[in-house]
Amino acid sequence: MERHLKVLIKAWRFRRFQVQRLCFSTRFFKKQSVTSRRKQRSAFDQVYEFDRMRIVAYQDCGLSFREIRSRVGRNQTTVMRICDRWMKKGTTDRRDQSHPPQCTTSREDRQIVRREVTDRSVTPRTVAQHIESVTPHSVSGRTIRHRLQQSGLSASHPLLGLTLT
Repeated sequence: MERHLKVLIKAWRFRRFQVQRLCFSTRFFKKQSVTSRRKQRSAFDQVYEFDRMRIVAYQDCGLSFREIRSRVGRNQTTVMRICDRWMKKGTTDRRDQSHPPQCTTSREDRQIVRREVTDRSVTPRTVAQHIESVTPHSVSGRTIRHRLQQSGLSASHPLLGLTLT
């Protein structure tokens, strides 16, 4: 616990040093033109983490959104959104998780597998309808196929027509 606090304090001091250094450089050096870089980048270009941290550091220095926009070369709305996310969540990452949360619980996953093992002729859509009748949320046939694939099974496909012999 004590080691963890030391690491956090060290990281905080380093970040404060970086912000002070950036504030010093923004006060005493001329503002550079970013028009050439702005023309080169596309309209839907991603904001890199370096630029996001620059935006946060400029805000810590007390610069306005317009000044930050002109220095970084981004839209003012983008700058405001990044600063707002930093103030609310303490991070500039665009997403909290790499994957969305699962719509089925582990218990429901076991039910899906059990239903498929006991009756191989049942389709994923009928299993999904059964899960929907038991739980308050909806589940798609694709979700059923994914859960079966995760447990090493394959979903049965509905019989579209009679086999000709």
